[in-house]
Amino acid sequence: MKKLTKLLKIIVMIGLCSLSCNDSTNDNTSTNQTPVASDFNISNLTQTAGNVTAVTITSKEGKSTGYITIFYNSSETLPTSAGSYTVIFNVAASTGWNAANGLAGGTLTINAANKNPIAEDFEISNLTQTVGSVTAVTIIPKTGKSTGDITIFYNSSETLPTSAGSYTLTFNVAASTGWNAANGLVGGILTITNTKFVFGSSSVKLFLDDNPTPLQEGGTTAMTGTGLYIISIASGNYSEIIWYLNGINISQGTSNTSITLTKRSNNHVTVEVTAAGEKNSGNHFFMSVPLEITIAMWDSNSDGWDSNAALRINNNNGTNLSSNARLSSGSGPGNYTFTVNLGDIVTLYWVNGGQYDSECAYAVYYSEAPPVPPFNPNTNNWSSANNQNGRVLLYRQYNNSGSIGNGTLMGSFIVTGLN
Repeated sequence: MKKLTKLLKIIVMIGLCSLSCNDSTNDNTSTNQTPVASDFNISNLTQTAGNVTAVTITSKEGKSTGYITIFYNSSETLPTSAGSYTVIFNVAASTGWNAANGLAGGTLTINAANKNPIAEDFEISNLTQTVGSVTAVTIIPKTGKSTGDITIFYNSSETLPTSAGSYTLTFNVAASTGWNAANGLVGGILTITNTKFVFGSSSVKLFLDDNPTPLQEGGTTAMTGTGLYIISIASGNYSEIIWYLNGINISQGTSNTSITLTKRSNNHVTVEVTAAGEKNSGNHFFMSVPLEITIAMWDSNSDGWDSNAALRINNNNGTNLSSNARLSSGSGPGNYTFTVNLGDIVTLYWVNGGQYDSECAYAVYYSEAPPVPPFNPNTNNWSSANNQNGRVLLYRQYNNSGSIGNGTLMGSFIVTGLN
C-alpha cells in the first residue's frame, strides 16, 4: 500500500512538469521586442535632382537586424524629381525581434539642380565716369538669379582705376543656394574720361594772340560739356590760340579739356570740345563766306598765254562759275578771282591751248590765305603731300611738254575752307 502511494506521487509530479514545460514553449513570443523608428540611423534625406540615391536606414547597435523596406510617398520607387517625399519603412522579424510596419523615416527633400550664372543675369551700371569722381561699377542680380558674392576686376585687377582710359570689366560670382559659382563673366568696358569744363560763362575766354575774347556760341547759347559749337571770330591769321578759365590755361594737360578748331567759315569757327588736352598752336585762319578763290598765272616767255589758252572753271552742277581765266600779257603773276560757297566742287579744264602751253603755269588758292612760301613756277617747292594745310588747291609749273590739249581736265577740289 505504501509503495502504491509513492508511485502515484511520482506520476503526478511528472504530469505537472510536463504541463509546465509545454506552457513555457507556447509563450516564447511574448519575450520578443518590437522595433521603433528611433532604433535606426536615417540619412541621405537631402539631395539634388540628377544625382538621387536611396535614403540610408541602418539599425543601431543591439537593435533589430530585420530586412528593411523603404517607401517614398507610399511607393517603393525611388523618386528623382525635385520635391518633398514622406519616408516610411517596414522592418521584418528577426531573432528576438518582432516585425514592424510603417515606421516614420522623415522627409526626403530633392532640390532642383544648381544653375550656372551668366553675365546676362545681372544689371551692370556706372560704366561711364569722369576723372575725380570714380566709384565702383555696380553689378546687381536680376530677380530670381544668383545672389552669390560678386568680385569685380578692372583689366584683371581688383583695384578700382581712377585715371582716364578704358578698362575691361570681368566679375566672379560665388556659389549660393541653387547656383554654382562662376568666374570670368564679361561685364563690358569701364570708360573714364577727363574732367569737363563748363563753357559759356564770362570767366571762360578765348585768347587770340594774347587778345582776350569772350567765349559764346553765336552770342546766345552757352557752351556746356563736349560737343560742336560755333563762335564768332574775326577773319585773320593767328599764330596761337589758348583757352583760359579765370586766367588759368585750361587747354594743356591730360586732365583738361581741349578745343579743336575744325572749320573756318563766315567769320565763325566750328569748335569741337574734347577730352584730349593740348593748345592749338601754329597758324590758324578764319575765313569769310562766300569764299574767294585766286588763280595766279605766269608765263615763262613773258608774252602772256598764247592762242587764247585759258582755264575754264566749272562748279559741281556742270555750269560755268565765270568766264575763262587767262594771262593776256607779260610774265605774271596775273591774278583771276571768283567766289564759291562751301561744298562746291570746282573743276578746271584747259581750253584753246597750243604749242606754247609748256610756258604756262598757275596756282589756285583761297584769296585770304596765300601760300607760304610763295609759289615758284620754275622750282618744285611744293608737293601734293605738302599743300599748306588746305591753302594750295591746284597748281602747275612750267614744263617741256607741248600742247596740253583742248578740254583736258586739269583737276578739281571741294570747297571746305582751310583745315
